[in-house]
Amino acid sequence: MALRVRIWLTSAALFLTGNLLSCSLAHAEESSFQEDIRPLLQTRCEKCHGASEKSGNVNFATITDDKTAARQRKLWRKAIAQLEAGDMPPADAPQLKPGEKERLLAWLKRAVDNVDCNDPANRDPGPAVVRRLTMSEYNRTIRDLLGFEFDAGAAVGMTDDTSEGNSYGNLATALELPPTLLEKYFAAADQALDRLFETELRSSVSGQIRDQARNSREQLFSLKPGDWRAADYVVAPPAGMEPRTAARALITGLTRRAYRGQSTPTDVDRLLILFDRASAQQKSYGDSIRIMLKAILVSPKFLFRIEQDIANAKPGEIVPVTDHQLAARLSYFLWSSMPDDELLDLADRGRLTAAGPSTEPIKFSGKPISAPGSESHQGNNRDKVFDNDLLTQLDGPSANSYWVGLDLGKPQPIQRLRFAGRVAHEQRLVGGKFQASSTADFSDDVVELLTVDKAPARGWTSHDVPEIVERRYVRYVPPKNSFGNIAEFEVRGRGTGTVLEQQVQRLLSDRRARALTDNFAVHWLQIHKLPVARPSTEFFPEFNANVRQAMFAETTLFFDSLRREDRSVLDLLAADYTFANDELAKYYGLPAVTGKEMQRVTLQPGDHRGGLLGMGSILALTSHTSRTSPTMRGKWILEVIFGTPPPPPPANVSQIKEETGKNKKEAETFREKLAQHAQDASCAACHRKMDPLGFALDNFNAVGRWRDSLGDQPLDVSGELPTGEKLNGVADLKQIILARKDEFARNLSEQMLTYALGRELEDCDDCPVREIAGQLKVDDYRFSSLVTQIVKSYPFQYRRTNLSQ
Repeated sequence: MALRVRIWLTSAALFLTGNLLSCSLAHAEESSFQEDIRPLLQTRCEKCHGASEKSGNVNFATITDDKTAARQRKLWRKAIAQLEAGDMPPADAPQLKPGEKERLLAWLKRAVDNVDCNDPANRDPGPAVVRRLTMSEYNRTIRDLLGFEFDAGAAVGMTDDTSEGNSYGNLATALELPPTLLEKYFAAADQALDRLFETELRSSVSGQIRDQARNSREQLFSLKPGDWRAADYVVAPPAGMEPRTAARALITGLTRRAYRGQSTPTDVDRLLILFDRASAQQKSYGDSIRIMLKAILVSPKFLFRIEQDIANAKPGEIVPVTDHQLAARLSYFLWSSMPDDELLDLADRGRLTAAGPSTEPIKFSGKPISAPGSESHQGNNRDKVFDNDLLTQLDGPSANSYWVGLDLGKPQPIQRLRFAGRVAHEQRLVGGKFQASSTADFSDDVVELLTVDKAPARGWTSHDVPEIVERRYVRYVPPKNSFGNIAEFEVRGRGTGTVLEQQVQRLLSDRRARALTDNFAVHWLQIHKLPVARPSTEFFPEFNANVRQAMFAETTLFFDSLRREDRSVLDLLAADYTFANDELAKYYGLPAVTGKEMQRVTLQPGDHRGGLLGMGSILALTSHTSRTSPTMRGKWILEVIFGTPPPPPPANVSQIKEETGKNKKEAETFREKLAQHAQDASCAACHRKMDPLGFALDNFNAVGRWRDSLGDQPLDVSGELPTGEKLNGVADLKQIILARKDEFARNLSEQMLTYALGRELEDCDDCPVREIAGQLKVDDYRFSSLVTQIVKSYPFQYRRTNLSQ
């Protein structure tokens, strides 16, 4: 195995050559920093932020001239916030003389704002990165490649990639590949293939995985249903086809998908060498195929997202990403998985980067509808083996009166139908009809779109409508006495926007885009920490596992609703709805909700909920074991909502003791204890910002339940921010945050761009962030605008070639 690892690493090195190139190569304007500002920093700031003491991890001593100063816009933006809030210099330090603060602020604002984003010299896509698939991406890619849900990573002991310095788990610099992890990839490949080939003991594999894998086998190897359950079954090439020819045909299509459209004839030839060697050793056709599949699953081209340089590119040159590279960037951003066949087809034809209005028929999103007595399911099913669209399974004694369809939401220009029959039951579609109507019951204004006159091939079949028809409802009516014969269908037609913009909308409307909630929102909002939140059932027995789970679901469903319904991201700050089940609604004191399933609940002002600040998940993870923590809650707001986290507390800072102090006047309330603690000069500046925000949330106890008093004492939820703004409770806090919605929008843009690029942002990303946040505001803060602008941004669309060729 050690030799195999060394060979693999040598192979990987061929793909991973090149150096990271930072944004520092971008042009920076000259300024008066060295003459006017540098002396001021030396005399007023470097005592705490210099070579000997780097408070807040800031060292001004390294910024010595105009050139290095021009690369610090991110630092200068934080400095502006500190100066304007009166937090710097600290109260116990020498203060700036009259005029010095104004001069420093004026220079800082020029340094941050005076960047011509239209100047090509200020355009840089940032460092080139090579990214290993995260565990989440790996599992989802295995699912979409092999066709069944299986947590291969967990099965072999892989751990989550998130860490303190890699909050989203996808930062390229943190995604290393030690030999022990490589060994696990080999083991995970075996586990996945055991399930595909059904060589694993049936008792150790769930029935759902077995059914999904069976359908995948039948599609991949063109088998008839039941063949894989025969006792004497062996994998064989299709009748009349020579084994090596069959192997080449199979592996060519599979590498195209597994390598994200960047496979080459050489890749296929190398895999066929393995097939030839296995055949020469008298291994069966099936065993020889399995060896090739395993080689794909442990290939650097599969485990890494590698963007190879185009021919004749100069080292360090800025170039547009290719269509296939853009397809992979887009799918891993929104789905955390590989591009599907539609993205790869567009990339093959060079259409994904095409400018101007699209002429490609786009898929219309629709809500499944069905006739009374029939059933329409959406999601995984043993008969569902294609693209995760509409699944129908018709049941009943006389299926000719049953139908299933789509409500497109509004009349749409129908141009193309796409449908797929159940595997090996395609013949049963003959005689089935597709119809369109303006009425939901198809009682009037019905147009015949297609009558299936012959058995379609396995997989997707496309049919162009002779004349474009505008209707809202489309249905499939099965032939007489033949039901359960269609796996799925979709409706396509003319749309607005470019091909890329249309694909962004398509991917966002797909259920696989739930990955954006699971892998981005959960970590941005820090609710992945909820299972280990401090509040204890010893003090709060009602805060049980079911409530924690419901709180987590509330937040994730809320964020995902922004995607599904294309709502304003400002709903995160204040909204008139949330999600709850019966137990959580009772816990919150909301009107009765029936059932254990989470459902949308309309809120009233007296419910005190709405938005993140009223969610139990946020309130509980920012509390201590037996009480609230205004400091933790205030820190969460600064860090998550505004992206301005306070520096870590000094190493020697004392913690608040629950008992009264001996050297200070006895405190009567926790608020007074915290005020005494914050008198420490090294703590005062941060607590002035955090504590008023946190105390405004103190009507919510440590586990998120509303309270008006603490014991027999009324709660004091008032406060004053360093800016002089006064607030009294959560309603005032929401208004203060909403008044700074553009700061929130900028931070959200930065966070999601960081996630999309898989690297930390640098100064050269400042212009793209401004443009994303600016257009988001123009588009009324719609979720789709945020995603679309990130996909269209310069660092998403361009890359630097490697320095070494």
